[in-house]
Amino acid sequence: MTVTNNGTKAHNWKATVTYKPSSYSVTGGPWNAKPAAFNGNQIELVGTSSLSGKSSITAGFAGRKGAKGSAQPTGCSVVATAG
Repeated sequence: MTVTNNGTKAHNWKATVTYKPSSYSVTGGPWNAKPAAFNGNQIELVGTSSLSGKSSITAGFAGRKGAKGSAQPTGCSVVATAG
């Protein structure tokens, strides 16, 4: 995923990606982020540092499609806080 800070001040960020239950499993650690939580069908990542104003970062994780359904995310949310 790409997280973009359109503002002028640095911000910390957290992203939560949701999948259908049993459709996906995490197989490798994230890049450009730290794992905050792996709860059932949700994966929560936090940035490894503040994201400067007018900049972007690409973050992600490795995974494997489960036995049933699609491996496409059903949702994603990003929360930014003052950094």
